[in-house]
Amino acid sequence: MKDHIAFLYGLFSFFLFFLFSCGSENISINNFSNDTSSPFKEAVPIGNNTLINLIPKLSKVKSFFFEYIAADNVLSKFTDSDVKEMIFLTKKNPNLFYFIFVDKKGNEEDGLYLIYEGNLYLIKRYKELNSGSYKTLESIILDIKSFLDNNGIIYNNKNFYLIIWDHGDAWTYYEKSKAVALDDSSQDWINIDELISSLKYINNNFHKINLLGFDACLMGNVETLYSIFVNNITNYIIASEYYEPGYGWNYDIVFENVSNPYLVGKDFIDAYAYYYRDVFPDNYSLALYEINNTLSYISYINKTAIKLIQLENTSFEVVKTYAAKFRIDFKYSYLMDSYMLLNNSAKDLGFTFNYTNFPVYLKTNLPNMKGATISFPSVSYDINYFSLYYVNSTINPFVNTNYGKFIKDYLNFSLN
Repeated sequence: MKDHIAFLYGLFSFFLFFLFSCGSENISINNFSNDTSSPFKEAVPIGNNTLINLIPKLSKVKSFFFEYIAADNVLSKFTDSDVKEMIFLTKKNPNLFYFIFVDKKGNEEDGLYLIYEGNLYLIKRYKELNSGSYKTLESIILDIKSFLDNNGIIYNNKNFYLIIWDHGDAWTYYEKSKAVALDDSSQDWINIDELISSLKYINNNFHKINLLGFDACLMGNVETLYSIFVNNITNYIIASEYYEPGYGWNYDIVFENVSNPYLVGKDFIDAYAYYYRDVFPDNYSLALYEINNTLSYISYINKTAIKLIQLENTSFEVVKTYAAKFRIDFKYSYLMDSYMLLNNSAKDLGFTFNYTNFPVYLKTNLPNMKGATISFPSVSYDINYFSLYYVNSTINPFVNTNYGKFIKDYLNFSLN
């Protein structure tokens, strides 16, 4: 997430806060980038007296969030400002409550917290945990379930929104198959296969995920989206096909309708775009993906891939050329915008790729970002890795599509 360039704005950001804080109807900005105080120092441990007042209120709210903040890495310093925004979010949206799990560098503030009506409550303190393990995600979910069940809080009739906060790497072909949630202390990541396992576990043992968000870099990727949607994990995903700046999402939002996952996703994206367009100007891209719309887009890619396979005498070179042109950058040479790659390749090869209603909502200031990345070995040093870790992958179901077959054919062509 957030990462690869860290933003230190100093007095300039303070000036921008006053200059641009007028905002839109659903967005307001409280700039915490220069506030070094820790919100966790103000957390109130939940005891019986606190619960007596909270339980009737929590039973009536319409939706609840859980944010898995895996910050045991260089992003740890950005945690406090986002949590302060979440506190403001709950103050402005009394019809929701917000669980957060926090794993920072050092473990003095690690724990499970509840944010409600602008107050931060400590539910459980943890010693050092590996937030790069999918088993940790599952165990925290069980702690939330225990808290709700033990206090008689009904939650099956509420919407449940899950957000994963950290570095993101999409589905990659690297041997370790990194995906999301880097834990420096354990040197561990949650890969896509592990993530799918955990998300299924959450759906089966806790609550159906109504919306899944990635406050993380690069997770708006066709292979990643397909892996989640083909397993019917959720109906909506929020993710970026590009890098996210260090401060990540803007959580200081007044939601239009917290019971509608589409509108919740739209409000998050509008707030994100406003933040990096008008408050901290920077490149940004964030999209909302819906299950049927995304699977239809992937079906269209599969039909296109059949034509690419039929024209392989020329399509290999054409796709390779556009892959190099539209890749994210040199570090991620194998990730390029799927629409830009396939639309331009199709034009050169004499047919049409014109799927214009994907994703269901997108905000970006980057002309070459149209919704989601896709993988292709655009440079020679990608080829050996792809042949080892992409086509032989047991964790990437996208390799079994026609597009996956096209990549396999390209690798055989390049290696022979």
